[in-house]
Amino acid sequence: MDLVTDSETVKRMMIEKQALEVYLAFDLLEIFNDPGSGLIGPLRDMVMMAIHEMEWVRKYSTTLKNEFERKWSSGKGKWKGYAGVRENYIVAWDYDRIKMQVGQFKAEHCADWIRIFGEVIEDILAPHGHQTENLKRKSYQKGDKYHWEKFDGRPKAVKKNPVQPKAGRRRELAPEPESKDKKKWARSSPYIASKTTALEFLRQQPDAGMNRWDIKNNDTIGKMDKVFGLTPGATISGTTTDNIYFLNKFGRLNINPIFYLLPAATLVRGGHHTLLEVAYPLSINGLIDYSVGLYSTLLPTGAGTSRLPGKAGAGEIKGLLQLYENRWENNLFLAYYKGSRTLKGCVLFSHINEKHIWRQTAKANHHMLGLFKGMGAWPEYDDVRDLVYSMHTLPMMDS
Repeated sequence: MDLVTDSETVKRMMIEKQALEVYLAFDLLEIFNDPGSGLIGPLRDMVMMAIHEMEWVRKYSTTLKNEFERKWSSGKGKWKGYAGVRENYIVAWDYDRIKMQVGQFKAEHCADWIRIFGEVIEDILAPHGHQTENLKRKSYQKGDKYHWEKFDGRPKAVKKNPVQPKAGRRRELAPEPESKDKKKWARSSPYIASKTTALEFLRQQPDAGMNRWDIKNNDTIGKMDKVFGLTPGATISGTTTDNIYFLNKFGRLNINPIFYLLPAATLVRGGHHTLLEVAYPLSINGLIDYSVGLYSTLLPTGAGTSRLPGKAGAGEIKGLLQLYENRWENNLFLAYYKGSRTLKGCVLFSHINEKHIWRQTAKANHHMLGLFKGMGAWPEYDDVRDLVYSMHTLPMMDS
């Protein structure tokens, strides 16, 4: 391990790392959309089953029908804001018309319908006495509920919970770039990594969640972003757990486990979440065993050997992940700060025989969540040292 004290060198590595993960999402999405990969067909089939179930919900009772149509056509107004629905613009729910369009959906459209299905469960069924399915949906938010509790910074949330948690799932509505409150807009770039081209590109995507939400300095995943040099996003992804619920409900026994990586393509490419925010829920649900930056560990368990539909795509994705892991831009490092916002350097794992050490140090598991929960908003050298000691017992150089 090498100690790098030139902050400009660390910034450059951050910029390279973030761009690399955006490119990876592009390439993953291309594979999911390629008919030859065998992934898009089963995905459309599962979405069709979900749409059929939404139609059943709409017809179940007058109460559910009225609530469904209110939320679809107006209400929160966000369902038809998803790209998959907007590009296939449907002003009113039309089951027969939607069925005819499913065969043309791209993976990103399917992902948006998965999000809508989760909201039907959460916003329509659960409040009207149908909690069982919603409890199943939420069951994939594993571990300490502290990391999943929402605090979005709005006055209503402050009033409800005036004693704010020190960390956890922290974000607030982001100000617009043209906001008159220039100081507030400046604060929406919490550290150097947030000023990169990668983040600006993701924020420009249609309906990007990262453009709507501003991750806070003491968000647990946000502190990981600072240490691993990653793009700040919209905190740990509840939408990814909705994807897990969806796939287990409609395809668990009939598809290759590679489909669990769909959010790494669609949510990241769409600017809704970053790779780490998507990978963490997959990892703590035991679907992958991810170590940050070791992209081969994103491959879901059993994906490489399963003979179920999606085998060709799984093979392509396995090769792609290994390719990206070996890219020169993929520096493995732990950045540290001094006081608020001041980047001081990093510990660089630059030697080939250090990869096994990194694999343990950067493992996205419950233990690492707990460690970062206890760190300050701007992790310092001692935090980085303790991270290595705790995740993998190993002597380390003095600062």
